[in-house]
Amino acid sequence: MSFLFALRGWHDFYVGMGVASAVLLGFVFLGLTQRGDHMGGRGELQALEGQTLGSLLGILVLSLLILIPEQNQKSLGIILLIAGVLELAYVGRYMWQEARGHLKHVTVGFMAWKVVLPLAVVAATVISSLMLLAGTRNSGAEGLYVLAATLLALLVMTARNAWELTGRSGQERLKLHRGNRS
Repeated sequence: MSFLFALRGWHDFYVGMGVASAVLLGFVFLGLTQRGDHMGGRGELQALEGQTLGSLLGILVLSLLILIPEQNQKSLGIILLIAGVLELAYVGRYMWQEARGHLKHVTVGFMAWKVVLPLAVVAATVISSLMLLAGTRNSGAEGLYVLAATLLALLVMTARNAWELTGRSGQERLKLHRGNRS
């Protein structure tokens, strides 16, 4: 089976991933702009906002890049390797902030959801790119399975982050409402 044939089999999956991430990205962006202090949070809230929007945009961009017609295995592997390096820089930024003490009182849950899992996603993206680059002309499609699992995990992670952002926004509105009543 040729790589292009294998890639065509994934077309609907990546269209769905792109649509899901674009819709969720739009809802999160809209929700953040409805808050008075959107993208103005500090510490964990700022990290959560940035990671959620960045991850959703990353899923969308990767889905679109994979849908480029008639690309070969090597070019897709190079694209994914570049994406993995960019993801590493993005996640590394939050790790650096934590190391320098910009994120104070960080919980274990925060570290798991915002550092450990994103690093696992980065590793899986790089692994899938290396599988594509190392594969022979008729193989390497295994990297597409690794990438699919990676993007699904990232989508679940960002959906959870979006839910948390929504909850925090609701709590802030409730505090404002209670403060205005008194």
